[in-house]
Amino acid sequence: MRRTIAVALSLALLTLALYSPVADFDFVSLDDPDYVAQNPIVSQGITLHGIGWAFTSFGEVGNWHPLTWMSHMLDVTLFGMHAGAHHMVGALLHTGAAVVLFLSLSAATGATWPCALTAALFAVHPLHVESVAWIAERKDVLAALLGFTAIGAWVRYARRPAVGTYSLAIGVFVLGLLAKPTLVSLPIVFVILEWWPLGRWGRRPAAVESSGGERCRTFVQDRRLILVDKLPPLALAVGLGAVTWVAQQRAGALNLMDTGHRSLRYANALVSYVRYLGKTFWPVELAVSYPYPATMPSVWRIVGVLLVLAGLTAVALRVRRGYPWFLAGWTWYLATLLPMAGFVKIGGQALADRYTYIPLVGVFAAFAWSLRLWSSRTSSLLAGVFPVLAGVLPLLALLPVTAAQLSTWRNNETLFAQLAAVAPDSFRVRAETEYRRGLALAVAKRYEEAKAHLAAALRIRPRMSEARNTLGAVLLLEGRDAEAAAQLRAGLAINANDPLLHQNLATALWRLGQDAEAGLHEREANRLEALQPRH
Repeated sequence: MRRTIAVALSLALLTLALYSPVADFDFVSLDDPDYVAQNPIVSQGITLHGIGWAFTSFGEVGNWHPLTWMSHMLDVTLFGMHAGAHHMVGALLHTGAAVVLFLSLSAATGATWPCALTAALFAVHPLHVESVAWIAERKDVLAALLGFTAIGAWVRYARRPAVGTYSLAIGVFVLGLLAKPTLVSLPIVFVILEWWPLGRWGRRPAAVESSGGERCRTFVQDRRLILVDKLPPLALAVGLGAVTWVAQQRAGALNLMDTGHRSLRYANALVSYVRYLGKTFWPVELAVSYPYPATMPSVWRIVGVLLVLAGLTAVALRVRRGYPWFLAGWTWYLATLLPMAGFVKIGGQALADRYTYIPLVGVFAAFAWSLRLWSSRTSSLLAGVFPVLAGVLPLLALLPVTAAQLSTWRNNETLFAQLAAVAPDSFRVRAETEYRRGLALAVAKRYEEAKAHLAAALRIRPRMSEARNTLGAVLLLEGRDAEAAAQLRAGLAINANDPLLHQNLATALWRLGQDAEAGLHEREANRLEALQPRH
């Protein structure tokens, strides 16, 4: 027990030390305004109206995650719009997820050090920076914390079946779904855990195999039970998954920048499975957005990907009796990545680092338990030390890479500079580049050129409210007040919490003789301006 507590505390300190710089980070213009900084409901803090809105808003940002909305509201109530505090809450949730993962795996396996290595790799891997350092991805860390807690509760239920522990596991699972619906794959994880390490499905524990007939009958009864006890979480996953599907359809996320043929989506999804593995072991050129391919991958690339996936699956099945953790970890990876792999295309990206947040736990576990086996089967001192070094050295190597990747999320300038260097064809980079060019040309009073670049930015990202505002301001300077008002109204439909949009619309309406409405927008602009933090 003391060793477990010591490891948990060490893991927490390591994670917090690594992510402590986020206390000085700002909001970024990618989704943070929609989630927090300029969201008219969230910016009011936690209210009864806001809670009701969280459960009933199906078209906001293409997701339905009421618990995540409420966590952002609570942050605003506690810290206002201090971005660093919002970031630190995300870092604390990530720390909690790492610790709970360690404790849940320890309860399931009783093996301290492989569990510690698995959780440490989860805590420090650079692919996970995006989920922690991006305020708009709060849903990842919150869902992981709840998902790992549900796993711990399920382990307890599997060890000693009871209504109370089963209800606890299901209840926490539901909360996780309310944080991020991609936890729909968690019932599959429960089945994986039943097989290994719990031994209730398909593999009899050694104690049962060596005991008499009565114990074996109990095992058979358990096998029947675990077919039934997966039905409620599976039904919940299907139901909330359907709600998310509706939300994404309403927001247009399922069709965003859809480049066409179904075969391209499937090919990209298969390639992504292998690309994620490559980035896991060689995490370089990480970006917040990877361009979606315009054409099908070559036949040889698809064949190579299929050979890798089929080969790893065949190996996992072949060695499942002697090395069950390899099959368990591999199926964890395949199953938990499935909702985000891209077979159903969501968004304009080919893949995303944040999608690996939970799936890579399976890969880390397979690696950690393989090192444990290697260490246990050797007698020489050097061979016994080598597996330990093989576990520690990757952690030491990952720390500076993660710290460097973390620094790119400090503000818009650092994020887009890194994104332009790594993924210059990303639609986000192109939109931001076009917007900044348009803004600079507008300041230089080159209005025709400015409008062309701003229009290009809006073709790429129609919900870019700052581009709508700048285009409206340029039209005002040209005296095209009605057109300016139309652009500014469109901007307010995206972001009703921007005082500049209200002020510019008020100016357009004064000129158009719509004094009553102009006054309303001017007063709203003054109110919102008064709420802006002073530096």
